[in-house]
Amino acid sequence: MSETRKYFAETWPPFGNQPESVHVGYETPDKPGHRTYASYQSSGPIVDGRVRRPATEAEIAAFEAEVKKREDWTLARNAEDDALLFLCGLNRDDFVRFRSVYRDGDRLTVCTRENGVGAVSVDAIRNPNYASRENDEGDSTYATYTFKVPEPVLVEGDVSARAAKGGGTRGL
Repeated sequence: MSETRKYFAETWPPFGNQPESVHVGYETPDKPGHRTYASYQSSGPIVDGRVRRPATEAEIAAFEAEVKKREDWTLARNAEDDALLFLCGLNRDDFVRFRSVYRDGDRLTVCTRENGVGAVSVDAIRNPNYASRENDEGDSTYATYTFKVPEPVLVEGDVSARAAKGGGTRGL
């Protein structure tokens, strides 16, 4: 926990189908007005709409645990995305507004939010594995790129290449 963080808790009233919740966050002196939040469900009563008070130690601990969980998930997801992009010789910087990537057999699909800004990922289109680009019919801000995943290349002297040719891996 940083000493410069000023933690607070706000009780928010029910909204739509969302129950009452407590949002814990912090502000730092170097970014006045900028708040970082995490939330959890509250069983306490609402006093008066959004009520701000100092956060308790237990709320701060719950907040830090939620932030850590989200950071861990993001790091794992980023590594998975990077590995998939690597299959086609791509990286996130090849796309104007990269969002996600998934593989379906011999196809790699990359979702972007570039359609809303009228952009096109030129580096992605230049990739030799590029197959198509489509605008999302359901959400006009999304565009989807499709790439053909190339067949694996076996390199002479590589353990997998020798094993594939029936040469085994003895003596390596």
